[in-house]
Amino acid sequence: MVKTVRQNKLFAVALWLLSGLPAWAGEPAMSRVMAACSAFSEQGNAATAVLTTGELNLKVTMPSGQLISLVLPIKEAGEDDCKIFFNGSGDLAAVALGQRELTSTGLHVAVARVSDGQWTSDFTVQPQDGLTAPLSLTGFLEKTSFLVVRGGGTQNADGPPTTMVASLRVDAHGKISGSPVTRTVPGKPTNQGPKYTDTTNNRLWFQSYPEFCPLRSVTLTGQMNAGPVIEKQASQGACDLPDAIAYPNADSVVMAATRSDKDWVWRVDLKSQSVEKLALPQARTPSGQQVRDIDHLSPDGQVFAIQRKRFSYGLFDNFKYQGDEIAVVQVHPLKLLGVIRPKHETSIKGFAVDHRDGKVTLLGYWDDQWQREQLNP
Repeated sequence: MVKTVRQNKLFAVALWLLSGLPAWAGEPAMSRVMAACSAFSEQGNAATAVLTTGELNLKVTMPSGQLISLVLPIKEAGEDDCKIFFNGSGDLAAVALGQRELTSTGLHVAVARVSDGQWTSDFTVQPQDGLTAPLSLTGFLEKTSFLVVRGGGTQNADGPPTTMVASLRVDAHGKISGSPVTRTVPGKPTNQGPKYTDTTNNRLWFQSYPEFCPLRSVTLTGQMNAGPVIEKQASQGACDLPDAIAYPNADSVVMAATRSDKDWVWRVDLKSQSVEKLALPQARTPSGQQVRDIDHLSPDGQVFAIQRKRFSYGLFDNFKYQGDEIAVVQVHPLKLLGVIRPKHETSIKGFAVDHRDGKVTLLGYWDDQWQREQLNP
């Protein structure tokens, strides 16, 4: 099922009011948007953040319909990236702001307490010895209120390439807990990105070298212990440089990638090493899709949403970008639930997906406004 978004502002606002989500969604942006991001908590809280020139606007809507709206002045110039994470209880929402193109800057983090609608902290984590830029926030560690900031990785110049990946624990007030924890893994930093960090289960996944498979894991913080392994044969090649990867629970991993034939989604059972495989729908030549490294998992781990770039090509392989779409997949068993596609050829920013009461809800920012789409599997 492909669902094309129609722009009817009154209808969009009515949907948000009836659903208990913010009525301001669907309203056009009042100033230039530098970045947008969203997230859902396990309890059903929905958060959206919009970064404009000079300020960050955070809105959190609870299942009761209560809306919390916070504004934070922003002094840093050039920030154009945004991510939101809830802690396990849903009471803390951490917003990370950074710059996509610059690799030497610090990571700006603001944390809000949902219960009383207040900012609890606003701080910047700078690169330091053992923690090299670019820095990224990977979420709350397990069920704690500690955040994990991951470094970009430093390549060892001697012998076969290895990468030192460092992570740092920071509490919700910006206080650093101890020194960076480093893990030395094989391969180059370009193949060991932040997407391989499973903060919820305290795991760091990494590619092998010189072959990318198997995909291995160790503990992210604390004492270093070996974790699960995904073998190439058992996973039908899923571990070979996936474009998107997520962690539904401690015993499974879902991945998506564009291969030579089509786009695929895999779910690997870590205990049995069994795998499910699902082909995503493809447009007919001369049009096509490509999986991007942008994905989101519902808080209950049951729905995996993958952003894809749409394009067409003609003579001399002249590619033309035709906007983004989001493929929404049930995790177990693998099943395509639908494809969300904006009416116009446009990019999608900061989307998040939720699965609750038998329904799938997707938030995303496109056409200069927040959009809400619902699927009924």
